Amino acid sequence: MAFIAVVPFFYIVYGYKKSYDVIRKGIEYQPYLATRIYDVNGELISELFYENRSITDIKSIPPHVIQAFLAAEDQNFYSHGGMDFIGIGRALIIDVLSGYFKQGGSTITQQLVKQLYTKSEKTFSRKIIELFLTREFEKKFDKNEILQMYFNQVYFGHGVFGIGAASRFYFDKDVENLGYIEAALLAGIPPAPGRYSPIKNVRLSFNRHMQIIRNMINAGYVDRDDALVKFGQFWEKYSDDLKLKFQDLGVRNISNDRAPHFTEHIRRMLVEKYGEEAAYSAGMKIHTTLDLRHQAAAEAAIREGLERQNEVASRFNSDIINNADISMLRKDRQLKKIPAIRRGTEKKFLKEFRGEALEEALFASQLFGLSSMEDAISGYSDEFEKFAQSARVEGALIAIDPADGSITAMVGGGDFHSENQINRAVQCTRQPGSSFKAFVYGAGIETGQITPATAFLDAPIIFKDRKKTWSPSNYEKSFQGKVLARKAFAMSLNIVSVLILEKIGINTVSGFASKMMKIPASRFELDPTLALGTTELSPLEMARGFAVIANRGKNVTPHSIRYIEDKAGKRIYSGPGQSAEKIISEDTAFLLTSLLREVVDRGTAASAVRKGAGFHLPAAGKTGTNTDFRDAWFVGFTPDLVAAVWMGCDSQKFSLGRGQSGSVASAPVWGKFMSGIYRFRKPSRFPTQPPEIKSVKICLKTGLVPLGDCPTTTEYFINGTEPRTICNSDHSDMISIFDQIKKSKQEMKDRIKLNIDSEQINTEE
Repeated sequence: MAFIAVVPFFYIVYGYKKSYDVIRKGIEYQPYLATRIYDVNGELISELFYENRSITDIKSIPPHVIQAFLAAEDQNFYSHGGMDFIGIGRALIIDVLSGYFKQGGSTITQQLVKQLYTKSEKTFSRKIIELFLTREFEKKFDKNEILQMYFNQVYFGHGVFGIGAASRFYFDKDVENLGYIEAALLAGIPPAPGRYSPIKNVRLSFNRHMQIIRNMINAGYVDRDDALVKFGQFWEKYSDDLKLKFQDLGVRNISNDRAPHFTEHIRRMLVEKYGEEAAYSAGMKIHTTLDLRHQAAAEAAIREGLERQNEVASRFNSDIINNADISMLRKDRQLKKIPAIRRGTEKKFLKEFRGEALEEALFASQLFGLSSMEDAISGYSDEFEKFAQSARVEGALIAIDPADGSITAMVGGGDFHSENQINRAVQCTRQPGSSFKAFVYGAGIETGQITPATAFLDAPIIFKDRKKTWSPSNYEKSFQGKVLARKAFAMSLNIVSVLILEKIGINTVSGFASKMMKIPASRFELDPTLALGTTELSPLEMARGFAVIANRGKNVTPHSIRYIEDKAGKRIYSGPGQSAEKIISEDTAFLLTSLLREVVDRGTAASAVRKGAGFHLPAAGKTGTNTDFRDAWFVGFTPDLVAAVWMGCDSQKFSLGRGQSGSVASAPVWGKFMSGIYRFRKPSRFPTQPPEIKSVKICLKTGLVPLGDCPTTTEYFINGTEPRTICNSDHSDMISIFDQIKKSKQEMKDRIKLNIDSEQINTEE
């Protein structure tokens, strides 16, 4: 008997100690709150959360919503001191008679304490702790404060916490707009969300809903006739709505993310800076640089570009897919039993096998219990599907405001899903091809070793070292002969870019590009191919380098967060501001901009941007294409916005298709994006000519001081670099090498014919 008397005392002491430990630390309501990500105009982009919850003020909750929950959970809430002893007694009798914990009888205050501190563990010691804490809660907070905490804490199933999130999830309404019928349905869910969710169990939800409506009628909260009519009307419509929802529907299944690649970019930064728990539960407000209008234009342009490129590439890459590497088949002991593989005719066999035969083989292996054969066939199928998927064309676009480095749009690929979350705008590097030439020419101009009028001989050249020989060629597989730098840049002549690299030095070019993009010089391959953009770079890095040009030579630090507020609204982080650091001279930036504008107006991008995309505002940029059309780029800018576009396949075994260069695949996407932007964005003008830039008339053919019979043009020069040598008026060597060869051959034929004719005349004589 003594032992029986001691046990309750022990539980009371234990419960008091545990509850005292909580009280001593201070009873505060600190729920998990979603981190909300906003665009530059204050529009919600997305949310990060463990528990999908937004805090709702009790004043904004209609009285009939409160009445529905009181009728369902705690009709004596305003009259008891935290514990409803009549309800507890009734629940205790039911529990004793049933032999297990069947009914709770807990008040709203007790339920709140349980969710905050004791969770759902059903033990006697937990009940005692709960009672002590409930008493403390009632002493510290008034009834409305407790109700507000309860409404924001309570779980409604499907990952939804709090009345605000629940009303949006179940009815797509704000809580202020809930009717009492809807409120009664929500009030029935919290005791057992898995049982009473209307999405998971319509029948149980309906029955509980009816019971709560009866409680509201009995309590005098609603009129009986009105309630029964509205109840029937509600379920007639709502049952149809429920048929369209899956039972495992949750807030994480509902994609409200308006810029998924950007959201993931922000999430990574938050986790790195504040830790994962804070990123998902601290209720921070992330005010970003993204403009959802820019984002919509970027996604539309990429989507259109991908649709076109996938159609082209799929035809081109089909043979590569059908003749995939099948060495794995020969190694697998089970698959080697297949006669076709033993005979070495795998390719023919697999073309047939990939269709219905694959399903038949799997069915047969399952039917006869050949699990190892089944695993081998499934493994092959998975590998093949993965290989084929890597042939799909992907794209990326990133836009930056050059004035302050704000990232205004970011698309990291096509559809964002569990198998395609990589952000190709910032996480992937690929060869930028000729778009890198902006840094080659820029290095030459910055060091004073070339001007836009420097003449180069566009002719075949060969580089030899101990191991290999390399002979670069132009995209058109032809040569222009003597050509000025401006024209060579607009036409993207590879030979001239290599000659500039050779003239000014590889280290000069790598150092220039390094400081423009703020990346280590060690990233660059120091060989002549650097001139053609063979070092792999990301769209973000390329955009940053071009942004320096657009920003008159000043440094640009790309960033995506303007500032961060904590849940109380206090600013805890501010992004970088404008930079005054000079990377290159304003004069160099002006000349580079002039060359890049030539590309868009009369060069390789003119047809795509001006005609194809219909974008006619002032713009500058450079196309880029990798070997075998594996990567296509366009990086360019208007006076107030820089954007880099990349298109290609994730696997470099595949190509975009013959002829799918930067001017064909990426420049149209860039043009479409800019056309969309400037429907609502006011255009700006490029900077005026700096004081140290001179406009000088030159010979159009030689780049020298013209004579009277020279065709002329006006060119820009940094003061002191303008030509001093007078043109000799000999423009004959300006024809292309091929034309010179053709002319020489014709002259040779004419001489031979002349000699033959002379010999015939002499013979006749």
